[in-house]
Amino acid sequence: MHYAAQQEQSACLALLCSEEKIDVLTKNEFGRSILTEAIATGNGQIATIALEHGSATEERLIDGINKCSDDEEVIHKMFLFTNKDKNELPPLFIRELVITKKVDETFDSAAGDRTGLGVWSASLILARWLLSMKDNFMQNKKELTCIELGAGCGVPGLALAAAIPEIKVALTDFSEDALKNAKFNAEKNAQIYDWKGSIENNLQFENKLAVAQLDWFSHHQEIKQCDLIIGADLVYSPTLVPALTRTISTFTSDFFYVAPAHGRAGADHFLNVALPEAGFIFHHVEPAPAAFLSSPLTDNGDDDPFLLYFPDILTSSFLLHRFSKTKKTTVSSTTTGETVGEEDDGMKNSEKKNIIITEQQHHQDDASTVASGSL
Repeated sequence: MHYAAQQEQSACLALLCSEEKIDVLTKNEFGRSILTEAIATGNGQIATIALEHGSATEERLIDGINKCSDDEEVIHKMFLFTNKDKNELPPLFIRELVITKKVDETFDSAAGDRTGLGVWSASLILARWLLSMKDNFMQNKKELTCIELGAGCGVPGLALAAAIPEIKVALTDFSEDALKNAKFNAEKNAQIYDWKGSIENNLQFENKLAVAQLDWFSHHQEIKQCDLIIGADLVYSPTLVPALTRTISTFTSDFFYVAPAHGRAGADHFLNVALPEAGFIFHHVEPAPAAFLSSPLTDNGDDDPFLLYFPDILTSSFLLHRFSKTKKTTVSSTTTGETVGEEDDGMKNSEKKNIIITEQQHHQDDASTVASGSL
């Protein structure tokens, strides 16, 4: 049942939940219940199936929340760095927490959003992608500033902080629970890496790290611009797109984004319409390569525990997007999807579509490579 919930197999999960003897609050060896897995998918239908089972009574849910303490957690040791860097850099330590809120509180508002308490596959892929480009980020720069939007546990931002001594990183989220966990992870790794200075709670980039609340729906005139913004799987509702696009446009001209290729409401409009209309061009887009899909939980690439925690790493398709804001005025056609007046190094929407069309086959080949252990 845990697997059915993870894979968002609604028919299978509903069939299994038709058995009265099933207990959706029973935890597996990783301390995660069927209900936790269902809510963690971000799929309201899956979560509702689990919540409507007879074992998920309000009394038991409230009792579980009252008993939830600091030991209801998993701390991952993540080996995200290359073979060369592994000899120089220790692993990251990342804590994720059990999601305990009811489904309506989890999805109905940003304030109640608890999804940032868990580590998501897209964030691992984003971290590896950014690390693969770390030597290019500092060209002609003495210092680099970066904001991670919807940071949650903060894996990509902390990975960059560890790999680039000259970078200053701000982990941002709206959820107070997510921010508390992000600060825990920031403090833990600051001790390991001996980062100097206190962890700020603003976006002024005075110290190495900041953990700050950021409301996409507010205006940000008094906040400094940064060199790049990073984000993983940020769009799950069309209502978020205008505010998210405005926030990105306000802060930076360089945006790195990783998300599943399918299954996110509002994502197509965000990538193909909203960002181009804000003056951004497709500088780069490609399927996540096999090297970014292997396990970071051990230094030998053992996938067994990894695939139990992150099964969608092989069953979903992920795309890497880089957007750059042009100096010229960019006009996006709402009929053809083509972008007019963009810089020469930009990627036209027609080129991007060709990549997406072939993406599924690339991903299947990459998944087969990972599964065979040939990395």
